[in-house]
Order: sequence, then structure tokens, then C-alpha cells
Amino acid sequence: MEINAKPHNTNSYHLAGIVPCAGQPLDFGMEWPDFMTPVAPNYTMLEAAIYECAYAGCETIWVVLHADTAPFVRHRIGDFIQDPVWAFRKHDPYPDESRRRIPIFYVPIHPKDRDRRDCLSWSVIQGALTCLKVSSKLSKWLIPDRYWVSFPYGIFNPAEIREHRSKISSNENFYITYNGEAMNENHFTSFSFGKDEFIRYRRILEQEQGCTQTENTTLPELHQEFYQQSNNTQQDGLILNMCLRN
Repeated sequence: MEINAKPHNTNSYHLAGIVPCAGQPLDFGMEWPDFMTPVAPNYTMLEAAIYECAYAGCETIWVVLHADTAPFVRHRIGDFIQDPVWAFRKHDPYPDESRRRIPIFYVPIHPKDRDRRDCLSWSVIQGALTCLKVSSKLSKWLIPDRYWVSFPYGIFNPAEIREHRSKISSNENFYITYNGEAMNENHFTSFSFGKDEFIRYRRILEQEQGCTQTENTTLPELHQEFYQQSNNTQQDGLILNMCLRN
């Protein structure tokens, strides 16, 4: 019997990226979903959000959308993305062996929730809940420690958050501000949350009568509670110049 004495990391940390796409109406009138609108050559809003999750250090990415749009989106996005931190190492003698794939999962909104409470807030809860259920069935070591929410409608250079990966994967809340305002002002700015915040978020939404596609009234209330919780932990946010659409 041989004993493997090779050291290994026992302190695994699972940061799950949530990209909410279901429930936000836009009036572009295009044939493709609004979150697939190009913002640069060969670069869509959804790809920007997924790329941000990769730079934030997410081990998995969960895209929440309607089931009828999933085949088109999966054909464009694929099933994984390379971790940009490990993909562009110039001095690595074996770059192909060092690269890390981040799997992308597509979470459909439940039919009973569609047109009833399939807003962006509920998309965040649906993505986090599905990630928790799937991960816990595979192994208790895969249960996410925290979640990182990236909205397709908040565009900025995702490489700017690379230096903050350790803070995003910490036990404290981390959020992005724009002109001194965060998601509590109904901006589509990214933020992280954990198990305790998830329980409170879901309770708030379940107490509501439901959110429609034309009024996303629960988003500011839900984010206001998170913003107050973040200030109580005295966690600094990342200030960026961003292009946002409300």
C-alpha cells in the first residue's frame, strides 16, 4: 500500500457566480434576448457578465434565464470559460496544463414563476437555490460558501476586479459602487452575499405578492437591506466608472 504524501489544499472555497437574465424588460425589439445585445465587436452584455464572474474568482457560473432562450444562449456561450488569471501566463512553461476551466450552468425559471415573480431579484434567488441544491447532492464539499451576482446590464472593464479576488472570496460582503451609489439605488452593480443574506432575501420576496416584468419593485428593498448589512461589516466597496442602464 502506497501513501500519497503530496500536499493538497484542504481549505477549498466555492464562490458561485450568479448572472440573472430573466425578468428585465427592455424595448430594443430585436430578435435575440435583450441581454445578448452587443456592446463591442463580438462581445455581448451576457459575455461581459460571465467574464466578470471569471475575473472575480468564481469556481462555477450559473446563468438564470427562460427555458426557451437557453438553447440559443448556450450555442453562443458554451459550457465553460477559461479562468483569465491562469489563461494568460506568459512565463508558464506548461500553459495548457495550468489553465483552469470554469463550468457554466443554465438555470431555467420555473413555469409557475414565469410572468409572476420572474424579476431580476427572483432570478438571483433561483440561481443561488439551484446552485445549492445541485452542489449539495454531489458533495458537501461543493456547497457554495458565497455568491457573486453580476448583472448583464452593468458594463465595465472586468479586469479591474482581478486584484480584489481575495476580498470577494472572503467572509465579508463586497459590492461595487458607481458615483457613490450601489445596488440599493437600483443600479445594476455587482455584489456578493452569503447564506445568511440568502435566507433574508428569499423571505422578503416570498412576503411580496410577486414582481411583474414591468415593475421590479422588490429590487431596491432587497438591496437596501444588503447594503445596510455590508456597511455594518465595514467592508469597502470597489469604486468604478461604469456604464449603467436603468
